[in-house]
Amino acid sequence: MKNIKYFLATAAIVLAGFSLSAQTIEFEKKTHDYGTVKEEKGKVECKFTFTNTGDKNLKIKKVNPSCGCTASDWTKEEVKPGESGFISAVYSTKGRPGSFRKAITVKTNDPKNPNTILFIKGKVTPRKKTTADYYPRKLGNLRMKTNHMAFMEVKRSEIVTDSIGIYNQWDKPMNLSFSNVPNHLEIKASPKTLKPKEEGHLIFTYDATKKDDYGLIFERFYLLTNDNKQPKKLINVSARLMEDFSKMTEEELANAPVAKFDKTKHKFGKVKSGSKQTHKFVLTNEGKNDLKIRKVKASCGCTATRPGKRTLKQGEQTEITVIFNTRGRSGSQHKTVTVITNDPKKPKKILHIQANIQ
Repeated sequence: MKNIKYFLATAAIVLAGFSLSAQTIEFEKKTHDYGTVKEEKGKVECKFTFTNTGDKNLKIKKVNPSCGCTASDWTKEEVKPGESGFISAVYSTKGRPGSFRKAITVKTNDPKNPNTILFIKGKVTPRKKTTADYYPRKLGNLRMKTNHMAFMEVKRSEIVTDSIGIYNQWDKPMNLSFSNVPNHLEIKASPKTLKPKEEGHLIFTYDATKKDDYGLIFERFYLLTNDNKQPKKLINVSARLMEDFSKMTEEELANAPVAKFDKTKHKFGKVKSGSKQTHKFVLTNEGKNDLKIRKVKASCGCTATRPGKRTLKQGEQTEITVIFNTRGRSGSQHKTVTVITNDPKKPKKILHIQANIQ
């Protein structure tokens, strides 16, 4: 019994000594409120000050902000007993209007408080938008919302219209005309002459009935101006042209062609750089009427494709040969081939090839 009491007393003394002999971190405050700040300020910074109230050296091991918009600095050297250190928090206000509350986790060698969480909070008032915000694309003295008119999906029986906003930031009138415009596109400038600091529009009309093609189409033409900085301005137009199946009757749909591939993915595995890898995807018409291959397009020039037949009767098959040239490439590669047919249920099929080039 005496031995047990002696042991407990000794352990208590040891533990008491341990608790007194340790590094301890103590912050003046754990939350900082920036209040209301303007977005155009760019960055706001604060410092959290702490003191080592223990009797051993204190070490900040790591500081983890809750997101990349909060950057932190801190005292890197060990903090002796009775001395102080800091944690610096920088919050970027640019592009972040509204209220915010972010956490910073401070990891130390304090045995009792190895992780301390600090908070910064506030409210960012949005800056007044400028012409550059509304018209971010700058081509000489002309600003545009974008110089790419994307029509997305357009049926080949449709005529669609859309527009792009423009702004003349020049101190002179800017005349607008066009060159190299394809015949299925009609482009108008409204107005034809932009006064200094005046807004306007480029109005695009895409007549898909005049474009004998399928799938994603990219085209370009020039906007001609009297701009002394950049008189010719490149304009891009894209559209995804698809066959119009909306007017098919129930009987026509029941007898429609059905495109069925033996598989849509193929892995070449490990291959030697500079080699050409070939795979044949088998396509079968499981429908009743003729299946027509409208278009076969690879995702890049390194992949060549050759359909064996363009029209398949009921039950007929053909091969779409994919040749992947690995020259100049290394590591994991993933390429696609888009096949467009007159299958009304799934007119677009995407084939995938993968390789690990050594």
